[in-house]
Amino acid sequence: MVAERIRAAWRSMPSVMRPRPLARQLLVLQIGVVAATVVVGALASYALVSTQIDEQYKQRALAIGYAVAATPDVLEAMDTAEPAKIIQPIAEAIRRSVGADFVVVANQDGIRYSHPNPARLGERVSTDPSPALAGEAWTGVQEGTLGRSLRAKVPIIKDGLVIGLVSVGFLEEQ
Repeated sequence: MVAERIRAAWRSMPSVMRPRPLARQLLVLQIGVVAATVVVGALASYALVSTQIDEQYKQRALAIGYAVAATPDVLEAMDTAEPAKIIQPIAEAIRRSVGADFVVVANQDGIRYSHPNPARLGERVSTDPSPALAGEAWTGVQEGTLGRSLRAKVPIIKDGLVIGLVSVGFLEEQ
């Protein structure tokens, strides 16, 4: 009689309230620990890979910037009366060939001689050019006229003097 009452009470009790056997509790605990470990590992991997990819794009932009800054045609064009006419096609050809979103060449005042949008030629660059104009290469993330990008800025040096800069970038969307 008592046993039947216990069984009846057990059956009427919601399953959530019933005590679980130890084995089931341990299994749920193990599944929880494994799931948490996988989530933490995935987040850490994503952060590491994302940082490495960003750094690779910055280094790629830096290498392209140095190459453009050392291009003889660009150096010669900087001294001409209309440098944009010579530099714009060179910069655009390089931009397309390397897959960059922009290759901007500017003079020592930050005035653009090249830009993917030709309407921007003759305007001042939209981000701070001072590190490159001080003779130092720079990499980082900035918001420019085309959007937020990973970019490098490299000085153009001729006869030991900084005569301009090259800014190369890849939009963050990539």
